[in-house]
Amino acid sequence: MASRLTQEEENYVRMSLLLTGISPRAARVLFDCEFAPAYLDSSLKKEYNKLRDLQKRRIINQQQWNLLFTRFPTQINQKLVEWMENDKMFITTRAAKHVLKCVKENSSVTITACSGVGKTAILRHVALQMSAEGYDVLPIRDPGDIVNWYNPNKKILFVIDDLCGNYSLDQTDMKVWEPFIEQITKILSNTFAKIIVACRLQVYQDDKFKSLSVFKSCICNLLSDGMCLSKAEKKLIAEIYLETKAPDISDCYDLYDCFPLLCKLYQANPSLNIKDFFHKPFSVYEAEIDKLQEKGFSSKYCALALCVMFNNNVKEDILTGEVNEDTRVIIENTCEACKIDRGTSRLKLQEELNSFIHTFLKREQNIYKLFMIKFLTFLCTTLDRK
Repeated sequence: MASRLTQEEENYVRMSLLLTGISPRAARVLFDCEFAPAYLDSSLKKEYNKLRDLQKRRIINQQQWNLLFTRFPTQINQKLVEWMENDKMFITTRAAKHVLKCVKENSSVTITACSGVGKTAILRHVALQMSAEGYDVLPIRDPGDIVNWYNPNKKILFVIDDLCGNYSLDQTDMKVWEPFIEQITKILSNTFAKIIVACRLQVYQDDKFKSLSVFKSCICNLLSDGMCLSKAEKKLIAEIYLETKAPDISDCYDLYDCFPLLCKLYQANPSLNIKDFFHKPFSVYEAEIDKLQEKGFSSKYCALALCVMFNNNVKEDILTGEVNEDTRVIIENTCEACKIDRGTSRLKLQEELNSFIHTFLKREQNIYKLFMIKFLTFLCTTLDRK
């Protein structure tokens, strides 16, 4: 027969349960109310300079800093493996050759163009080429990464996609970068360090972007006469993505600057009428959205609507984790507007978003986004008419 616990032992068990079982959950609930997980990245970015100052003063140690801004080599290696897989479909163009030449001759190179032209593909292709020549390729997002990862004795290429915003210049990003420009310029004066960035044309042309002088020294505009896709290059791109159907759209090469993206999107959805798609891609997508409603796929329709409601920045956290009241209301109201139950599982909505990857959407760093800003404008207009 088990002996009865003494009062002291019972108190110990109660305290242990409180500390290990109840308190952590209570602290998590309280913490999530103050700092919603869905907004953690943006909150850290907004306060980056303050946090950086705390690190310099050793109030935040390196171990704590690594938890706040994780950049593990294994993650970088996984990303590079993914890039290499996608690069198998890459067609070497005169623009790609020119960008590679610029990177070899300059410490800082900025690739710019509108969405869908191929900035990201060229950025990654050139980075892989430099990796083959002995450079450590480091995809980064924050200027502090350059300072933290810089090694004066190693050949390093820092790679940044969508610098300072996807659609228009992001003021928060600007405030994060500006204090580091002088330090980054000094780092890039070392012949072993280089940086290559891709930047939306509308962001680059913003007057405020001038303060980021380090990114203005060597510009590769993919829409310029010397770098825009030639007819022969478009033909090669069409042949690798569309195969036997490529001749069907030979008259569509010059209809849209985003021709490479259209080829990629059609490859992911070959059941569409190819001529209709390349002549009027948005009309085709509008018809697809109409079918979602007609056939009762309201949850898929709702998933696309979330892209509009969250300004084309649907973080996985808001579909899988705890959310604040404002986010919950937005999701519930969107469900109701799309004629599905307000309490529809967010995991179900995530499944629907996943079903649109490679057709309407892409998923990068656990964020769902439409392929280009024109899709967002198109969706806003289309959903507004429903």
